[in-house]
Amino acid sequence: MKPRQHIVAAHVAQLRQRGSTTIGPYHARSALLIAATALCAAPCLFALVSIVTDRGFSGALAHPGAWGALLGSAFFGLGLFILLAQLVRPPALVIDRGGVRFLRGSEGEVAAVEWKDVVDITVVRLRTTTMVNCVLTPEAAARRRAGAGRVENAFTPPEVWSVPPIFATSREPPEILRAALHGYRTGWRL
Repeated sequence: MKPRQHIVAAHVAQLRQRGSTTIGPYHARSALLIAATALCAAPCLFALVSIVTDRGFSGALAHPGAWGALLGSAFFGLGLFILLAQLVRPPALVIDRGGVRFLRGSEGEVAAVEWKDVVDITVVRLRTTTMVNCVLTPEAAARRRAGAGRVENAFTPPEVWSVPPIFATSREPPEILRAALHGYRTGWRL
């Protein structure tokens, strides 16, 4: 699927005018996940309430369905809490003239890469997973290798800096990153 050019153009224009642009998660997708999670949690919670109402609290402990309903309610309830927390404090990918930064809610900057350390932007598709990678210079890869063991390095080789998967599911971030890298190389003549 091709990226939506009007979205790419809007981010590039922001980068040109303001010097930075921010990509956030798509709220429609988050709302859909919240609705699906709530639809899964509701029957579990309803079953748990009806078992406790019929048998009382102590009688419900002996009922095997109550344990399943309790586990289902806890599982989907926790998922609902996590999804709502992401809506309140959403992660963001900030692209500016210095590089790319990943901000996670209240934690602030989690990972970053500077444009001077980036050689290319690649997209790798592995079955159902898409990864957007900033291919690093040999010097940056050596610095990253020296800092091995950090959480940022856990899943990717030191030669690449991967965009968090929440942003890689969209078609536009690779194009926006390529435009920003081109802007850095041409003195920001976008």
